[in-house]
Amino acid sequence: MSEKDFPATYLNDKIAVAFFSTQMDATFKRGRVAFINSDGTTEVFNHEGLDVGRLANDGRNSVLVADRKSDTVIGAGGRSTARGRTEDVGFFSGWVSPSNGYLSLFNSGPQDNARGYGFNLDWYDSAGHHTGNIPYYLEVAGICDGILYTVGSSNLPVAVTKEAPVARLLRTRMAATASTEIVASWPQTATTHGGPVGQVFCHAGAAHFMYQSLAEADDTTTPWAVYLKSANLRSGKVEDRMVHQFSGRDEAIEFQTWHAYRSDHLHDGAMHYLDGQGRVFSTDLATGRVRQDVVLDIPHYQDGMAVTYWAGSNLYFLYQSHDLDKDAVLTCYDFTTGSKTYQKQVEGIGDLIGDGVYLKDLVAFE
Repeated sequence: MSEKDFPATYLNDKIAVAFFSTQMDATFKRGRVAFINSDGTTEVFNHEGLDVGRLANDGRNSVLVADRKSDTVIGAGGRSTARGRTEDVGFFSGWVSPSNGYLSLFNSGPQDNARGYGFNLDWYDSAGHHTGNIPYYLEVAGICDGILYTVGSSNLPVAVTKEAPVARLLRTRMAATASTEIVASWPQTATTHGGPVGQVFCHAGAAHFMYQSLAEADDTTTPWAVYLKSANLRSGKVEDRMVHQFSGRDEAIEFQTWHAYRSDHLHDGAMHYLDGQGRVFSTDLATGRVRQDVVLDIPHYQDGMAVTYWAGSNLYFLYQSHDLDKDAVLTCYDFTTGSKTYQKQVEGIGDLIGDGVYLKDLVAFE
């Protein structure tokens, strides 16, 4: 796939873009991107494939598609850049800002550094293509005011590190080179870290992200819950707030979010989280009050395949049933009220799903 395949105005009549990931050891040549037209038809383009592939967009102007070998911008400022190396597993993509370009971050696997792991970073600005590395095992990421924030941990056992597991909020600034520093740290326990989901957002001088507590099946003391973690960007002080507690392990699995990468969203001073039953939990960052009276009429988790995308007060939900012969459905909700803004049948999504090729990410346009 090349930017030459697309005119600068290509996205003008599109309503969404869907990315289909591949398995690095089996189907890496079968990557697909589906551009969804306003009439529900799709235009499909092939790429080199990427396991855990991500999309990023600058509004309707441009969409960034990363595959194993290159980063391609479609729309305004379209260009395709070969990275000069191959990456098998994606992690995060984002627009640094309209004037300062975009980035792709890859899970590059075990590496020979103090923490035994690393994520390779590519970013693009007016000066060209730059590369860097973040020497941690990363779990979630986000861009705030042109700075990349990630949550990282060590991938080495305690016997090697000689310290109890610690998670860290990292700040990476990108100029001619990338520099990473630790903003905050906290112990990795079932209730202070667990399994991070979604992305990192910044508001009122702090970084925020969601995580789920993790416990053994026979653990009767650790609450099964969704938490919000906030880390002050100046002092490094960390605060954990329980957003919702499940009745137990079975309910936590049943209410698992559909699309972990886009399960949370910052809007109007609150962090919003969507679970697998359509419930929206909104935590006011100033007061800590949690609102949970909005329920969207989405299919229940695991009853098919779905990806989500947030924009402003809208939540877009692209759903494909297990019956791949049926059309997919793209629904837009106002997640603050639960009302449905529009719903459209989408052709051809099921045709792209198969062994080792799966629906992985979505961007949609307001």
